[in-house]
Amino acid sequence: RPPSGANLNRQPESVASAVLGVLAHWRELGGTVAYGSGKETSAILKLVPYGHNGFKLWCGAFYPTSGSLAIWFQHLKAKEPFSEVTVREELRRLLNEGPAINIAESKLGLRPSVPLSALAGDDSVKAVERAFAYLVGAAMGPTRGQLSELSGEQS
Repeated sequence: RPPSGANLNRQPESVASAVLGVLAHWRELGGTVAYGSGKETSAILKLVPYGHNGFKLWCGAFYPTSGSLAIWFQHLKAKEPFSEVTVREELRRLLNEGPAINIAESKLGLRPSVPLSALAGDDSVKAVERAFAYLVGAAMGPTRGQLSELSGEQS
């Protein structure tokens, strides 16, 4: 649960509802959410990958006050299987299936942001949820064929 004053009240109802839905989906996939304590109460998306009890992947963060979702390719690229550019590229491709989402290929090693307003539409929410399912599936160690199934590609 977000702490009181998590600042989602500054977003339109459709955006706030979408963010809460994506956070719930992230948890259903096995991810965790840590809340920051700075001026802006960020919701940090973390995941313990298969076979790695010693660390958590830092996957991204929602910033409700500034109104953005950051995808942390920068942190992911240091860990298998995300050290493979093709895995990060597939994550980017799935995110970009959202009509209002456009992450450039040049951002695959950085922490690009998407405006939260992009989540106001169901198609963008579904794209983010599919991308997060792919991210979790990749982190849990599936085969390449299973990764293709997660992304909706034909093997």
